[in-house]
Amino acid sequence: MKVFTEETNLRATLLLDCSASMDFTGDPDRPTKKAYASYLAAALSYMMLGQSDSAGLVLFAQKIRKRIPPRSRRTHLNAILTALQANKPAGQTNLADVLHRVAETTTRRGLVILISDLLDDEADIYKGLSHLKYLNHDVIIFHTMDHQELNLDYEGLIQFEDLESNAMIRTFPQSLGESPFWGGVCVF
Repeated sequence: MKVFTEETNLRATLLLDCSASMDFTGDPDRPTKKAYASYLAAALSYMMLGQSDSAGLVLFAQKIRKRIPPRSRRTHLNAILTALQANKPAGQTNLADVLHRVAETTTRRGLVILISDLLDDEADIYKGLSHLKYLNHDVIIFHTMDHQELNLDYEGLIQFEDLESNAMIRTFPQSLGESPFWGGVCVF
């Protein structure tokens, strides 16, 4: 009797949104969305490299800012952690273009983990994700939102400022929470 054991190695690419909107926190005593996303990316990288899988990192906003290709060496974790620590949120999000660029430049099929607040055009995001799926990549999405963004726990008339475009709107938060167009719902 012959027994055969096959080892499989996962090849994962973590995509981390570094746009200005990721610098938001509703409570100055809590970490920003970018900080939470960085902790998650670091933990996932540590876990994957610990089991001899390959992990890579792509930092992006409007375009790809930094790309660390997937490697399986445990020493590769230092490169990922250094990039996460040096990362500063800025600029607008162009998630669809980044997803298309990653799909075009990732030569081997693998796992793509997107960590983002997904504050971009929904139809464009779906097109970018569809491109990855068409190329047989597995995709996992971590939608990072702050408690204040989800619940709008503000009272009275509030002026909101878009961190990416600096556009401002003055309104009562309760009216936004009742709107079907408020970005608190995301289905993937």
